[in-house]
Amino acid sequence: MNENSKYAKPLDLSIKTPYLLINLDKICESYNKISKFFEDIEIFYAIKANPNPKIMKTVLDCGSGFEISSAFEMFKALEAGEKPERILFSNPIKTFDDIKAAFDAGVQYFAFDSISEIDKLAEAAPNAKVYVRLSIPVRKSTVASEGKFGVSIEQALDLMVYAKSKGLVPYGVSFHVGSQMLDNDSWGYGIQHSAKLFNMLKKKGIKLEFLDIGGGFPVCYQDVQRDNLDKISKIILKSVKKYLPKGTRVVAEPGRYIVAESGTMVSSVIGTAERFGKKWLHLDVGANNGMMEAVQTSNALLFPVGDSCRSSEKEIFTLTGPTCDSQDTILFDVPVSSNIQIGDIIYFEFAGSYTTAMTENFNGFPDPETLIVDNRKG
Repeated sequence: MNENSKYAKPLDLSIKTPYLLINLDKICESYNKISKFFEDIEIFYAIKANPNPKIMKTVLDCGSGFEISSAFEMFKALEAGEKPERILFSNPIKTFDDIKAAFDAGVQYFAFDSISEIDKLAEAAPNAKVYVRLSIPVRKSTVASEGKFGVSIEQALDLMVYAKSKGLVPYGVSFHVGSQMLDNDSWGYGIQHSAKLFNMLKKKGIKLEFLDIGGGFPVCYQDVQRDNLDKISKIILKSVKKYLPKGTRVVAEPGRYIVAESGTMVSSVIGTAERFGKKWLHLDVGANNGMMEAVQTSNALLFPVGDSCRSSEKEIFTLTGPTCDSQDTILFDVPVSSNIQIGDIIYFEFAGSYTTAMTENFNGFPDPETLIVDNRKG
């Protein structure tokens, strides 16, 4: 953590750790930035990044819609005050009951990428507007999309024709380049790839009017020197203009970009050790109770780290969690104040996304609470 950080000064040490501190002002700042750069592209916050009700209400007030993956998330969106027609159900595989609940509530837009999903949609959400998930080969995503969803253009073509035959409305295409994508050109390639399907379906009498470019927009963890959203947005807007039919409705589903920078995970040192020449700090937060992406990315997300000692003399430590799971480690080889002791505080910045949203009280250790800072006027 650099000395210019807004969290460089120690936070309230009287509050029991671990906890996630969320600054709603920063969420508004991030939302306004992406909204400004993404001219004429609608923003739908991916609830899975952090479903905290105050965060959801904040992004809603900023003008965002919501992207959901389940009926549970839909009900949270409605409770926040969102209109059902401003909700995208972008999970390509859904339960029949979730589809029906969403459709009955007024949700109109549903993703799919299989025949079985079309059959469910045709029965549970007749005449719904549907969009097919394309697979986009990409590089350099820190949290890879890993091929769980998406089909080829040829498969998508057949699926769209089948969807129409089942009484659904072929509405558009979606893709996702993978979270924390560091290849700026990935979205441009995805748009060009999607445009091929637009043209192929047009020849079959099916006119699409919607493209969902997903999320994946990177934030500035320790290894990302600058925010490239300006470059990414120029590539996206240029590709939309060049490849898509005029008037195509284009949406994005950012989650991490909107909420990550707003959060600081605050933890306490509960133990110190030296093993095989390496120094370890055991914390009351770990991969299993708040920092799950450490495991998912093989410790590739380099959260900026600070500590309450703030000494200029540093030593290299491994930062690990409290459980008996050997995979509970968050980061390796981190410079920390050399005088760090049990009871001192470790801060992880850019921890607003996919932290408390992915916890399960593993091994009996409590999930971090969420504390909200809101300095907005009015």
